[in-house]
Amino acid sequence: MASITFIGLGWLSKAAAVYFSKQDFRVKATKRIAEEFYGIDVFSWSLATPFPSDAISDYLVISIASKQHNLIEYQQLFTELKSYQPKKIILISTTSVYGNLRGILNEEADLSNYIAENIHLQISNLFEHFFPGGVVLRLAGLVGPGRNPARFLAGKINVADPELSVNIVHQTDVIRAIEKCIKNEAKGIYNVCASSHPSRREFYTKLALKYHLIAPQFLENKEQETTRIVSNSKIKNELDFEFVVDDVLNYYLSSEVKD
Repeated sequence: MASITFIGLGWLSKAAAVYFSKQDFRVKATKRIAEEFYGIDVFSWSLATPFPSDAISDYLVISIASKQHNLIEYQQLFTELKSYQPKKIILISTTSVYGNLRGILNEEADLSNYIAENIHLQISNLFEHFFPGGVVLRLAGLVGPGRNPARFLAGKINVADPELSVNIVHQTDVIRAIEKCIKNEAKGIYNVCASSHPSRREFYTKLALKYHLIAPQFLENKEQETTRIVSNSKIKNELDFEFVVDDVLNYYLSSEVKD
């Protein structure tokens, strides 16, 4: 039986751990304070402390949600993990690495101007140095159970950029992307973002009305914002990946949604 460890047992990893436990994987996880969860082995661990050898698996998924990242601590972690020679290691990153770039954002974008100020990009670059055969998944804004986007901007006023494109992905598709990378022995960087990109005004206004919330009030910009679309072409083309929730707005407008 193959084994997988989720390093960092947060909102995303908990759902992924449950999913993989049903796919004939032995699942492990780490958390700063170990807890009982779904019958899986959860080890107490935090950055800057030695990684527990018993938590090592064939596949490792790093999903650390700490807001205080320290590059030296990640270097220590990557050094330890490399010594165990896992079959595949996946880093959960974010599309915030694209900074303030506009246009169609793909994995080949020049991000050199953002390295100094973007810790997520620094961590990603360090990861690629240690694990050239690894995978970096750059996630768009996460939605799913307990994270209904209708509530993100409800009732807010003076919200900027009403015509800027929404880049978002459902938890289900992130978990499926992790699974796809393992099955296909993928390597490299992949954006994980739904294909539909409505404007912020359309997206959040329609959802607020659907869920009987106060719609946000947007600033009326004098100039039209330029497009900012996170491209998912690479993961679809290279890994033959199909998004289950490819139109997030229509998904949440559906009466069947329970998120």
